[in-house]
Amino acid sequence: MCPHDRLNTGITSEKEMCDRYRKWALQGLHNALDSSARDFMRFDIAGQQLVNAYYIALAFNRAPWLWENLDASSKTKMIPLSGYQRIKQKSWGQ
Repeated sequence: MCPHDRLNTGITSEKEMCDRYRKWALQGLHNALDSSARDFMRFDIAGQQLVNAYYIALAFNRAPWLWENLDASSKTKMIPLSGYQRIKQKSWGQ
């Protein structure tokens, strides 16, 4: 999706598709941070939250418009995630 976030070909069907994907991406981020949503991502349990936080950080890095267009409530919930510490990794063999 990222290569298309700045694409403006003038083709109506492509513009509509890009707008729909943008809307879905923003709604997905909102749901990931909303504890009452079915898609809520748990950042308070060990292991997976580091992967989830990295995935979201990469999305903001690749498509800055995500942050620019994210609602204020979600931005407020997102900022504490930047303070997560590295998780002590266990050996795969254990």
